[in-house]
Amino acid sequence: MSSILSDRGRVREIMNHLNVLAENIFNSYWVNFTNTKRAGGWSNTTWLAGGLALRLSIRQRNDNIHREA
Repeated sequence: MSSILSDRGRVREIMNHLNVLAENIFNSYWVNFTNTKRAGGWSNTTWLAGGLALRLSIRQRNDNIHREA
């Protein structure tokens, strides 16, 4: 799993799904996912690369993240 402290204890299947989503999103912006840096976060997962920051909610059906977009 991840070496990010906030990822400890999270459901592996959810984290794997979020990684796939993040990879697809970065690829759509022509950013190689292997060049991304995973940042910490307790309420969301965050990746940084290519001048982009991507935050995905860990909770399903979480509408709170929309107000931050």
